[in-house]
Amino acid sequence: ETKYDNHKTEFYSYVTSPSVLNSDLAYLLGFYYGNGSIQKPKNGKYNYSISFSIAGDYPEVRDKLRRICYEQFNVEPNDAPCDGNCYGLCVHRKHINEFFVANGFDKSSFMRVPKQILASGNDIKSAFVAGYFDADGYVSGRKKGYAFTSISKEFLKDIQMILLSMGIVSRIHVEKRSVNWNDLYTLTVTGKSSQKRFVEIVGKYSVKVQRKKFIAKRDNVLSIHRGMNGYPNSEFMSLGALDSYAPELNKLLWLDRIKSDQAIEVYSI
Repeated sequence: ETKYDNHKTEFYSYVTSPSVLNSDLAYLLGFYYGNGSIQKPKNGKYNYSISFSIAGDYPEVRDKLRRICYEQFNVEPNDAPCDGNCYGLCVHRKHINEFFVANGFDKSSFMRVPKQILASGNDIKSAFVAGYFDADGYVSGRKKGYAFTSISKEFLKDIQMILLSMGIVSRIHVEKRSVNWNDLYTLTVTGKSSQKRFVEIVGKYSVKVQRKKFIAKRDNVLSIHRGMNGYPNSEFMSLGALDSYAPELNKLLWLDRIKSDQAIEVYSI
């Protein structure tokens, strides 16, 4: 059960912050890492805020983020201006900014998946991936799979590791861009078995996946051995293909020891 600490802000309203990482908070963080930003005071001016930009085709995502903000922080987000076909949400509370910063959730130029997510069970990891997919993911018609984009290769490798720990195989490729633009990396989940597991596991939390379920007719990428995650009907890659995943599989040894019901604490400000 999540415990809350109440704190009275300068707005004389009670703001809470969770002390245990749950699936709702993980989804919010995943979306924030994809299409969120944090504002801090500049030149002595008060400007604490957390902002989200949501695609206009997905009002369900906007409503889900509203609900999570209210239930986790006791704050109702405000509508915010947004360019193009999108919704904007903004939370103006210093306390929530401090919660993000204290837990290392304020992002950086070298963006990685938070260590609290990596140390959590599959439900928390799945919710984080779902939030990120609802922010920066799409169903690829040309590649016939589920795709994530980022300018951070290391961040997508973290996402790839999380997916691999749950028996979902993916590939990362790079789009080289001009000098004034960062290279764009895309992670794609392809193959019938991996896509099916993606729908089952990530789709439980993702609005986009629930609305646009897609599974390829042919299985062009086999899953890794599923026995390590408790699935008796295991499928195997060829030895050559499995060798290419050896470094990642070694890293997964400690991830796989995490129990799905293990509570991961966060700093409650």
